Amino acid sequence: MQVLIVGAGPLATGAAVALADGGDEVTVIRPPGGAVDPELDRPKLHVVEGDPLLALEVAGAMRADVLVACTEADADNLVISLLGRRRFGVRTIVAQVNEAEHGWLFDESWGIDLAVSTSALLVAAIRGVRHAARVSSRAQS
Repeated sequence: MQVLIVGAGPLATGAAVALADGGDEVTVIRPPGGAVDPELDRPKLHVVEGDPLLALEVAGAMRADVLVACTEADADNLVISLLGRRRFGVRTIVAQVNEAEHGWLFDESWGIDLAVSTSALLVAAIRGVRHAARVSSRAQS
């Protein structure tokens, strides 16, 4: 699978490494300047530096099966998602939601198939663990 990830934060880097180690061809678009994370030095992982909105074509958006908009700015993630779908015809678009109050925007109208909010996932996990602990303690009583 050809995966294009836009972003340079820990979530983008972690996803890129895991996908490349799993055999996928991954390209990461990161802003210019600064040191490239040494974790990104892998055989199936390529790094393109540049403005994400301008580097999509150079990075291979036309060939990507999946585009992951994973920057720290929700507005950028929305625009990257829309460009990926409408301009480059990427089949699957995943976008990171940074601010919970923006979550309602991350839908099909922006070309997004899956919106990921790490804070919402963390809260759900905490509530799930808490619920599981209550069920377990009742079962032991």
